[in-house]
Amino acid sequence: MKVRCLLSIVFFLFIASAASAQFCVPAEAEAFYSNATREINPKYIRWVQSVATDIRSGKTNIEDVHGMATTYAEPGKLGDGDIMALAFLVMMEAARSAQEDLKSIMEDVKRSNDKKKAWREAINLINNKVATQKYLLRADYDSLRKGMPISPAPARADAVNSKTTMVSVAEIDSLLDILRDERDSLSEQGEEQQLKMQMYMDRMTKANTMASNMIKKFSETASTIIQNLK
Repeated sequence: MKVRCLLSIVFFLFIASAASAQFCVPAEAEAFYSNATREINPKYIRWVQSVATDIRSGKTNIEDVHGMATTYAEPGKLGDGDIMALAFLVMMEAARSAQEDLKSIMEDVKRSNDKKKAWREAINLINNKVATQKYLLRADYDSLRKGMPISPAPARADAVNSKTTMVSVAEIDSLLDILRDERDSLSEQGEEQQLKMQMYMDRMTKANTMASNMIKKFSETASTIIQNLK
């Protein structure tokens, strides 16, 4: 269990660093992307965004983009450099969307970790109080439940002095069961989040790498390509 937790922490820190990093693409790639998205024909932009959306949803593979651009290109109108530029723009869009997804799930992970911490603290508090005092006062029990996103405690028919009345063992066990179930549920969600983070990280890295390789092949004719795509 300790090894599993340690690996999760290492993975979390690795992804957090990646999510906050800037795109590792050449400056000319950023410049071309910025200029092209402002100047080329809107129909090409729509196609780029559509393909990038399909990549994001898993309908299209990154490796297939260049072939799709070749099929999309108007026969005899767009050259090889123009087609590669369209594929490049898709890669840049895909990388950006992957980074957005990565940041979003990192926020979800942080919220989940905060909740898990709250559950652990509540469980430890109850166990410690019971272990040291051999009982749990109603006031402490009610205070714990108020701070938790769980169903409220059942209404009591008779009024009691919460500062002197002890909670039954059955109620304590029931609350501990609820807290453990919530903690375990969040742990399962954490495993799913790790898989998604890895998927987004792979997509962002692959798209960035391919975009960087593509810009090297047509950077010298970038201004001409933009004119061709208008």
